[in-house]
Amino acid sequence: GFAGNCTEQLALRWHQLGAWYPFCRNHNNDKAIDQDPAVWPNHFEDIKQAIDIRYRFLHLWYTMFREAHITGRPIIRATFQNFPGDAVAAHRDFDREYTQFMVGNDILVAPVVEEDVKETTVYLPPSATWYKYSNGTFRNHSQSGKQDLGVPLTELPFFARGGSVFVEVLNGQNTFVRNSGNFRMSVLPDANYKASGHIYMDDDGLKTSKYAVIKVRMEGNKENSTISIGILENGNYTIENQIDLLMVHNVPNVKEVTVNNKIVTTGYRWKDRIFYMEEHIKTLNESYTIAIKYT
Repeated sequence: GFAGNCTEQLALRWHQLGAWYPFCRNHNNDKAIDQDPAVWPNHFEDIKQAIDIRYRFLHLWYTMFREAHITGRPIIRATFQNFPGDAVAAHRDFDREYTQFMVGNDILVAPVVEEDVKETTVYLPPSATWYKYSNGTFRNHSQSGKQDLGVPLTELPFFARGGSVFVEVLNGQNTFVRNSGNFRMSVLPDANYKASGHIYMDDDGLKTSKYAVIKVRMEGNKENSTISIGILENGNYTIENQIDLLMVHNVPNVKEVTVNNKIVTTGYRWKDRIFYMEEHIKTLNESYTIAIKYT
């Protein structure tokens, strides 16, 4: 906020929310008390964690800003904009009951912005499947429609729509390091075992206008799936990023995996309906096809 004195609790809540705004900064005036993260000893680490979420998903922001530039579609959207056929989301009183909003096509954020409030109500359109981000990873969220959520001070709930793909860069003190860091990729299939997504990357415009766009696509059913990863657009950009960990969520147990038509017997595992694969994607300057057979 800009006017008035902030409290420690609301400083945390507004940092959690601001991390999901396209323009994110702590803005104060000279008549108010200090409110930067370092002045709040009880919640400094929590504020740091909230800001870190923003930079974990740095490539999501790059990709969405590029989409906004090309198409004119806003980054922040009301729920009905992504679900135009949903009568609940389109109701004129929706914003009186829900604080939620969507970031791009696939992220739904449900913030708490009032003091001493530790629950919120969210509406997840039933036409989609949903995943909740919790403890550093996405988990299948079996419920949809209207629901009440407990929201401890250390958490801001956000969900991803099934059918989407995200990459995270877990470490790095600045955007230059995060931009070139290795990925953890999450593929979140919808009810039909399908997902797709784009990842835009460039050099921050510091040296050249070179760029690249990676396309990820999953097709399949309850018996097998195929995930393709490759360059959709190449603007003479050399991709330094690798995929350290590929995670395919909400799938049956795995009995066979091939990478570019070669059977692999190591470097992957399955647990709690999540398929994990390491080691096999060394460079994103090449294309990969991962075929998975389920038991």
